[in-house]
This record gives sequence, structure tokens and C-alpha cells, in this order.
Amino acid sequence: INDPRLANWHGFLKMARERQKVVHRDYSYRPKTIDKVQRTRGGGAPANAADLAALVSAHLADVAATIRGDNDNYWRHFWNENPYGQPTDPKPENSCRDALLTALRRLLPPGVRVEPEHRHAGETRADIEAICGEFSVPIEIKPSSRGDLEDALHSQLIAKYTNAPGASGHGIYLILWLGAPPAIPQATPKDLKQQLENTLTPDQTREISVIVIDVTKPDGNLPPSGGS
Repeated sequence: INDPRLANWHGFLKMARERQKVVHRDYSYRPKTIDKVQRTRGGGAPANAADLAALVSAHLADVAATIRGDNDNYWRHFWNENPYGQPTDPKPENSCRDALLTALRRLLPPGVRVEPEHRHAGETRADIEAICGEFSVPIEIKPSSRGDLEDALHSQLIAKYTNAPGASGHGIYLILWLGAPPAIPQATPKDLKQQLENTLTPDQTREISVIVIDVTKPDGNLPPSGGS
């Protein structure tokens, strides 16, 4: 589809791709047994990739609430500071990822684990992979200061990671809010989440979760760089 030499075939190829997505989704679907449903409802292990994605998304919301509301100043794990404890600039992406891993691992039930730098096809790696038995959900993390947030959602998370057999099309796109993106300087975290969700098709909306976690200092004072 991206080959300009096949421009006359693009319409046919796109239809074939959509048909293949339906075939893959039908083939990879695993119905829940009553035992699995009971375990899931009782707080046990997820019954499929959709359950795993929902579980991890819920706990990421718990992490977000902790960062904004608790008195342990967990937001500091995402920022470098000056000698007076004031945030100066964001830490590197890997350090931010590790801070999220630490917080998330405290919340997940037995049998569910999250691993960094999980390998996928083509020697690509998802930032975090949530794993439970045969199911897995990739989590791609980006800072809000990136200028290619929409492209990374589609060309990385969806195109490269969610097609893994254990994911069944599910994935989580996690934005660390360090301040408004350069392209939309007046945006809020809610605005950014809505903008990214608007780029998803109806099928993708059912399988892809977009989460924006505000990791700025809770008093709202950003460093002079604006977190970019």
C-alpha cells in the first residue's frame, strides 16, 4: 500500500487488508469458559487479551491518581531537579518507563506481569508488555513533547505490536503529560487524549486504549522549558 508503483492497486489492497483483519480477528478469538469468567469477576487472572488490557488500563488510572493526589511526590521520578527540589527537565524515556513499571507492578494481581523492552517481529520492541499466560498487551510510551504522537500510535503500536498472536489486536498507547505538545500549545491532557482517539477507526477504538498521565508537579508549575 505504501509503494507508489502500486498506486492503481491501492483501493484493492486496502479492501484486502480490511478483509484479512476480519479473518485474523475471527481466527484469534477465544471464547471465555464459565470458569474463566468466574475467575475474572472474582479478581483473578484475565480470561483473554481484552480482559488483560482492561485490567492494566484500570491500574494505570490508579497510578495516574496516585501521582496527582498522594503526598509521596511520585511525580519526582519523572523529572530532573535542581538543588532546591524544583523540576528542571524531564528524565529520559527509559527512566520514566522504569518509574511506571515500579508503580504498576505493585498493583497487578499474581499471574500478571509487566516487562520492559519486549521483543516483537522485525527486531522491534514495545516499551512495556503486560503478560498473563498466553495473553499479552503491548504498551507504547511517548512524552507529550514529541511531535509525532499520532504517527507513533499508528505506525508503531498498531502496525508493529498489536498484531502479535497473544494481543489479538489490543494495545495501550500511554502519553506522559509533560506539558502541551508543540503543535497544540493550549491543549490539556483531556484534549490530547481526545485528539488521538479521533484518529482511530471504530474497530481500533474497541481494541486500543489511549491513556494520558499527567506527571507534572501537582501545583501546575512547569519548568521554564514547558516540559518540552
